[in-house]
Amino acid sequence: MKAAITNNKGSALVVSLLMITGLAVIAGIIVVIAATEKQSTFNENAHARAFYSADAGGEAAINWIRIQNSPPGFVDASNNVYIAGGYQYLTSDHKYKFDIQFTGKRLRPGWSHEYKDFDYTIDADGESVQESRSALEIRSTRLFKEGY
Repeated sequence: MKAAITNNKGSALVVSLLMITGLAVIAGIIVVIAATEKQSTFNENAHARAFYSADAGGEAAINWIRIQNSPPGFVDASNNVYIAGGYQYLTSDHKYKFDIQFTGKRLRPGWSHEYKDFDYTIDADGESVQESRSALEIRSTRLFKEGY
């Protein structure tokens, strides 16, 4: 009994169409993966820029405390000594702001009673593209001579 098909004309066409379909599916998957990776990389970059913007705000606040000749005065009842009026732009797409709050003073061991450590809490916020935000809280201490 002969069950073999002797007419196999067109089978190459079917096999090649299946191979092309398989390659098209693989190419589509690669394109989706590449697009997802590109978006993920963009989001990570935006987050990093927001973090570094907040870090720049923290550095600006520390510098503000450092250049004060005497302990800064209070600007409100919550012991804030500096409140940002708005954002400072580093470039057109990322910016920072910071607030400084006085948290207390204490004697510094080994120094006379007129020298005290003034403690501050800095809240620095940074923003970048597509509403990417980051916030830092920094604690800082500065030695001042009281009554100077």
